[in-house]
Amino acid sequence: MWPIPSLRLPRRSLFGLALCAECTAFAMALGPRFSAAANSSLEACQTIQDNAARLFCLGIAGSDTTLNDSWRMIRTPRPAGGRDVVSIMKAADITESDPDFAGLMLRCSDTSTEVLIVLLRPLLPHEQPSVVVEAGTARAQFTANVVPPGALVLLPPEAIELTTEPWQATSKLAITIEHEHTSIHGVVGLTGVTQALQALRSNCPMS
Repeated sequence: MWPIPSLRLPRRSLFGLALCAECTAFAMALGPRFSAAANSSLEACQTIQDNAARLFCLGIAGSDTTLNDSWRMIRTPRPAGGRDVVSIMKAADITESDPDFAGLMLRCSDTSTEVLIVLLRPLLPHEQPSVVVEAGTARAQFTANVVPPGALVLLPPEAIELTTEPWQATSKLAITIEHEHTSIHGVVGLTGVTQALQALRSNCPMS
């Protein structure tokens, strides 16, 4: 573990560092199958030019708790202090997913719950991929944003509405990400999503 220096970094830099650490915690919680994702996130930390900021990114550790039906809860410290970033995640069904698709993450923000897709191969930060989400007969398409350093794809706020009925009425979620004339496809099991969301929201109250 790298020592964590005392830093005062711009808010944007701190946000990026928290995401870097969150991706690493996600990958490590998933186990050996996704060790490449952990390595990718650590490599992203290494690309930070400022020496102190880079060490801070590498030094952050997340903790995880097993919920039910393979859902896991991850807590990641905020570099600026305050409440931990709390997320729940589910690994991809490897029999139906492309190698670059790691899984699904639902994360509490200050005012709502965010839906993110986790990838093993980071996209470019400026990309805005098209994402198609299918749950049973329900189909929705979104323009998403890539969150630096690139392993997280953030869906727009309206995506959280899908977690109420469409996601709770079917056993799996199919996701296709279109970017740079290529696509990444993944499938995530949805069994236990209702209880996992309840656990997330009870651990991450909205302000």
